Amino acid sequence: MSPPSITGMNPKASFGNIFRSSLRGIIPSALRDCSTYQFRCAALSELEFHNNAKLPTGIHDVFSSIIVIRQYRKCCHFSVTMLNTHRTLLYRRITMTKRVPAPWNLTGDGYIILYRFQKEFVEKKGFVSPEMLSCFKGGFGLVMLVNYSSSTAGPYQELLFMPGRFSHEGKAYFSISKIYVSTMESVVNGRENWGIPKELADFNFHKTKDRTERISVSVNGRTCLDITLLRRRLCIPISTNLYPLPLMHNLEGKSFFTSFQGSGYGKLAKIINVTADSALFPDIAQFRPWYVKRIENFHITFPVAKIISGN
Repeated sequence: MSPPSITGMNPKASFGNIFRSSLRGIIPSALRDCSTYQFRCAALSELEFHNNAKLPTGIHDVFSSIIVIRQYRKCCHFSVTMLNTHRTLLYRRITMTKRVPAPWNLTGDGYIILYRFQKEFVEKKGFVSPEMLSCFKGGFGLVMLVNYSSSTAGPYQELLFMPGRFSHEGKAYFSISKIYVSTMESVVNGRENWGIPKELADFNFHKTKDRTERISVSVNGRTCLDITLLRRRLCIPISTNLYPLPLMHNLEGKSFFTSFQGSGYGKLAKIINVTADSALFPDIAQFRPWYVKRIENFHITFPVAKIISGN
C-alpha cells in the first residue's frame, strides 16, 4: 500500500495546542472529514490506535506529520475528534478505525421514551439542521438509551434524540438530530453507512437497586444527560412491525434512507430523575413523557441504506 498524497496542510497545528482553522460547522466532539489537513503530532507511540492496526507504509518518523485521510476506505479509516469553541479547535486524538459496512445485526437492551415536543423547542434546542427544519412536521419524538451487548461493530452504548416526523416527497420519516455513542467504530461507520451524525461520549450504566438503573452520559468530562429509571415487572413481546421507524438523514451532501427491523420484550418504566445540559443534548427534563418503556433481549438489523448524492 503506497503512502497517501498530501492535498493540504496546516503547519502551525501541533499536538495538544489550540489553533485557528478555516473549517466551518465543527460541532463539539463531532467526527469530521479532515482529508485535506495535516497535523504535526507528538511521537506515534503516544497516540491511541484502535484494533491494533498498522500504519501505512511511508509513515515511519515518530515526529513526522500524521495524515488524516479517507483513502483507505476498504480496510480502515483515519479519523480525528476535535472540540470547537468559537471556531477554535483543540486537537484531541487521532485513531485508526476499522470500516464495518452494513448490514449490522445488534442485540442488547435499553429504554425508549416517547415525547411530543413543541415546534419552537425543536427549532431552537433540538439540534436540527436548517435544511431539515424546513420539512419538520411534528408528531411524537423519541429519546433512546441503549446498551448494545453485541453488534457487527462490537459492543457499544448509545443515546439519541429524534424530535419527531419529517416529510420528504410526500412520505414521513424520522431523523436523529443528536446522538452519542461510546466507540469510534460506531461513530465512523454510523456516519458512513447511514448518515447518522454520531458523536463520541462516555457512558455509565449502573443498576442502583432492584429494577432501578441510573445512566450517565458525558462528553469530554461534562455530563450531558443523567437519568434514573424504574422498570416494571410485566413483560410483553414487541416488534417494529407494530411501530415502524423509517429513517432519513442528510450528511455531507448526501441523503440516506433506511428502516431497521427488530424485536424484543418490553416492560413499562418510569423516570425517577433526569437532568440534561442543553448545550450538549436537548433538555428533556422540562417535558413530561407520554410513556417510558424498557426493552430487553432485543435483536435489530440495520440494512444497507439507499444513498442519494446532492447536487
